Formats: sequence, C-alpha cells, structure tokens
Amino acid sequence: MTRGNSRYMPTPRLLDDSKNIVGESPLWHPEEGSLYWTDVNGFSIHRYRLQSGEKKCWSFGEPVCALPSPPPLIEYSWHWDRG
Repeated sequence: MTRGNSRYMPTPRLLDDSKNIVGESPLWHPEEGSLYWTDVNGFSIHRYRLQSGEKKCWSFGEPVCALPSPPPLIEYSWHWDRG
C-alpha cells in the first residue's frame, strides 16, 4: 500500500493481551467484523470484535487446534460431538 511517493506501513497495535499459552490460527470473520483465534494449550477460542472492542472466550477441556472457516455466527454453535 502506498501513500504519496512513499510506502505506507501501518503501525501494528495490540488488540487483546489475552496471555495465551499458544495463540494461533487467526481467522477474520468479515460479516461480524471479528477476529477469532485459538489458544491451543489454553484449550480456548477467542473472539475480538473490532468495532466495539468486545472480547469473548470459549473454554474447552482439550486442545483447540483449528477453526471452521468462517467460524459460526452464533455462540451456542460451538459444540462438537465427541461420541
């Protein structure tokens, strides 16, 4: 991306200091305007809504390694049958 005659590099900023053990698999959800990611060893999925700054975390009893693409729009759909 350029601005004028020089290259424009936006300054990175910390969105959420969630202290993840192994935070990875970032996934942008354009309809929600949200960033999702997993904390593999923290057994959780995180969501950050860019416009409001709202944060949400779902905890599980085992490692969470990946997210569906796109992630579900509704919170109660975070359920996988382990049977």
